[in-house]
Amino acid sequence: MESSAYDLKRLSPYLFYLILFIGLKGFFAFADDADLQFLSAPLAELLSFFSGYAHLEISSGVYRFPEVEILIDSSCSGYNLFLIYFLLLGWTTISYHSNGAKVLQGLPLKLGVAYLLTLFTNSTRILSLLKFESSIANFFHSSEDLIHQALGAFNNLFFLVLTYLIINHLLKKKYAQPSQS
Repeated sequence: MESSAYDLKRLSPYLFYLILFIGLKGFFAFADDADLQFLSAPLAELLSFFSGYAHLEISSGVYRFPEVEILIDSSCSGYNLFLIYFLLLGWTTISYHSNGAKVLQGLPLKLGVAYLLTLFTNSTRILSLLKFESSIANFFHSSEDLIHQALGAFNNLFFLVLTYLIINHLLKKKYAQPSQS
């Protein structure tokens, strides 16, 4: 009986992040473009800054780049990537903390880092598509939609794995051994 209580205590931070993740994912099912403007607005600004293309806000949370025919809305905002980054940061750091209070203390920091990583990764994805999509589609004789999806998946996966490796390396340097409790 004592062993199962220990297991539940050890698993509870993971369950906390999983339940929070599911709750935030549920929000996405009901969110509209305006609800996700906290991601789409800075994304549009970053894209304008780095690409030089002007954008127009055509409705709350929806941005159009007329020169390159890009539309940034809730589907392109990066909300799912934001949740994955948050879960990645939460789960990666759990084994390095011996109590649940430290896990909760780091929650705002993890949300902030996940937010910044999402904006960086998503803007990199879109800027890469602007630069390479048509030339890659021509080279592979594939549709631009397929290339769009493949480049996006590669970009996101690359930065997620890179983030995990960097965070894990930094935590291993900071803590000699992960705690077992």
